[in-house]
Amino acid sequence: MQYLMLPYTAALFVLSRDRSSCAKYSHFSQRFSTLIQANTNDFTDNASAIDAKNVQYEIVKNYTASYDDEITTLPKLLHKLDKETFPSVSQARKACNQGRILIFRNKNPALMNSDERYLDQKFVINLDSMISTSTLIIADKSSKVNHQDVVLLHKRVNDHELYPLQCSTTLHPPPHYFDFSSIPIIYQDENIALVNKPEQLTTVGKSDLQSLLPFVLKPPSSATKDIPIPRPVHRIDRRTSGIVVISKSTKSTKLLSHQFATRQVQKSYVAIVFGRLEGKDWNRIDYPIDGKPSITDWKVIHTCKHEKFGWLSVLCCSPKTGRYHQIQRHLAYCLQMPIVGDTKYDMGGEIRKDARNLGLFLCANAIDFQCDQLLVNNKGIQGNFKDFREFATTNILYNSDEDDQPFENEIICYHDETGRNIRIRTRIPIPAKYMNLIDM
Repeated sequence: MQYLMLPYTAALFVLSRDRSSCAKYSHFSQRFSTLIQANTNDFTDNASAIDAKNVQYEIVKNYTASYDDEITTLPKLLHKLDKETFPSVSQARKACNQGRILIFRNKNPALMNSDERYLDQKFVINLDSMISTSTLIIADKSSKVNHQDVVLLHKRVNDHELYPLQCSTTLHPPPHYFDFSSIPIIYQDENIALVNKPEQLTTVGKSDLQSLLPFVLKPPSSATKDIPIPRPVHRIDRRTSGIVVISKSTKSTKLLSHQFATRQVQKSYVAIVFGRLEGKDWNRIDYPIDGKPSITDWKVIHTCKHEKFGWLSVLCCSPKTGRYHQIQRHLAYCLQMPIVGDTKYDMGGEIRKDARNLGLFLCANAIDFQCDQLLVNNKGIQGNFKDFREFATTNILYNSDEDDQPFENEIICYHDETGRNIRIRTRIPIPAKYMNLIDM
């Protein structure tokens, strides 16, 4: 495991009935450090996540208050105590919405609010013993301030090294994925990024990958106030893991979006399905979905017999169109072989239902697209490159129990058939759970 040290800082209110209680919290005008446990990932040299030094916070001001204030909401209390910093209640409310207010919440069960966003103490170090029994929350405009709570106002120190606040809307990672360091970054430069989206994370939508990107990617070196928000240029389903292409500039957004819209991008997925399929050749499913033409090429990579689920087959699928749940529906409806863990198209049965809690066995393992320039630190144009489908399927299986480890993330640059355009080709290892299921 690796650890990222993200120093926090504190300051703002203490609610108390007497001044002595307020005084004992004055030492909070110092930096605190949070400890975020991150998954270890093999990134390329320029794919590292934001360094610890880039995510720092410091005290802005320190206030005290008492119950005599007769104010029920946090924004109103902020406005009353410091009209210079918060000239209006709306400005104070905005500060709360941006995550600039932290509260060390007393653990009295009567004061706990199930709707509050809590930060587990295991993420925090260097906290004084006086508040070791408190719970740290990131306040919002509706947060209540209770007796003996410590409320902190803070700001980021190195804003020039981070995406500006207008890109992330909040100082802190979204609540649905605070351990943002577990988003593996395959590659990033000034214009694009490639990330390995975990399973169960929506690409764009509620609790999504897009809202995490300002916290895991580095902004362009020429960052200004008008810096574009990093955005995925395509989507993969929530339960599917794998490669997602991210645009970090207006120019790359136009280029990449056009390629996906005109089907100039080659994509590969690895799936494990129920049933036994044989053969070494590529096959094609050409069957409309929702009344629209839909094509999926597929090939058998491996077959095995599971003691509980019976015969299983590992397939490589290369969709030529992008319909809703295309691969799942084609495999289930046309081959009668649903993907293991599919909760919607597995066609029922006790054995298949038992596999649902294992998660969906579908991974976007490779992609090929045009880029307007060479990648940073790349070895240059590759002259001898394999067919994309061969590239995507070569040596993708490995033994999870022995020294036969999966290949590292692989990225190459090459010229297209015209010799004028540069294309990027990348692939990642399939998740270890795939190898465990087929007992390799």
